[in-house]
Amino acid sequence: MSAQMRPLLAENFLLFLYEKAFDLFQALIEVMQFPCLTQGNSRPEWHEIWIAAKGCFDLLKDITIPIATIFFIIAIYKTVISKPPEEQPKQFLVEALRFIMILFIAGNLFTILSLITEFSENLTNAVLNLCGGTKIENSKFWTDGLATIKNAIVENEKNGNPKFSELIEGDIVVFCEKIFVFLSYFLGGLVTLLVFGSSGFSIVMATIHRIIKPLIMIPFSTIVVGLGACSGEGERMMWHYAKSFLGYCMSGVFILMAVKMGLSLASLDLFNLSEVVKNPTTEGDRLMAALVALFRVNLPVVITSGLVKSADSFMEKIFS
Repeated sequence: MSAQMRPLLAENFLLFLYEKAFDLFQALIEVMQFPCLTQGNSRPEWHEIWIAAKGCFDLLKDITIPIATIFFIIAIYKTVISKPPEEQPKQFLVEALRFIMILFIAGNLFTILSLITEFSENLTNAVLNLCGGTKIENSKFWTDGLATIKNAIVENEKNGNPKFSELIEGDIVVFCEKIFVFLSYFLGGLVTLLVFGSSGFSIVMATIHRIIKPLIMIPFSTIVVGLGACSGEGERMMWHYAKSFLGYCMSGVFILMAVKMGLSLASLDLFNLSEVVKNPTTEGDRLMAALVALFRVNLPVVITSGLVKSADSFMEKIFS
């Protein structure tokens, strides 16, 4: 193998590591298509999950009215009988109106839940289209990220890769300086591959949780609505359950915005790091350039993953 080919081969190998890291992250992001929570979804695998949730709902819906009746009687005993005689008719009217509202909600519960999920899906899909979908090949994250690491590797190649001839000839210091820079890019490529893979996987898991959690809540909503016939704790539980369900449905919008804004950090030169290693001339400068390039490439992905994983707690604070 010629001497000219060896540096080119090393450069291509290093670039191959980083390109595969970006490809892996893109493949994982592609899974994040936010399939519909509604029965009108055209993807059969998610349609089966919806059918399972609907089946569980149908099994439990018949106990809603009996539970509501029991807790209505408890509410009458707790709030009406304990009131002075002159206040009892008014309190009974309040409890009766609540019971009628519960019966109306119970009779139309699945329709109400379907409207909420359909609204959240339409909003999520609108935001998804506004963000340009889940393709990131043409985004600043992709172009600037790869450009940053490629320019750093090409710039380092101009100084040459470590050669064993330098070690044999006794130029140990030069060899060690070069090998440290080369290992920084090589190990950094492996770390980038791991970071991109784990971060993309965590985003996929958050997306799947966002789909599964509302569907799990749908069957048990029948019981919670029945408990709402009892004033006080039962009523608060029902409204808290409704707000939590809405929050889980709406978390798709937050996840999309977190991914879009988190990856946009790739176009920013945080802390003016590019000025620190501008025109590196020594091996120390080249080593710092390698570390800065790795930091700039991995930082947006790590921040995005952290934002997505905080979606549940963030939405809980909004809708609590």
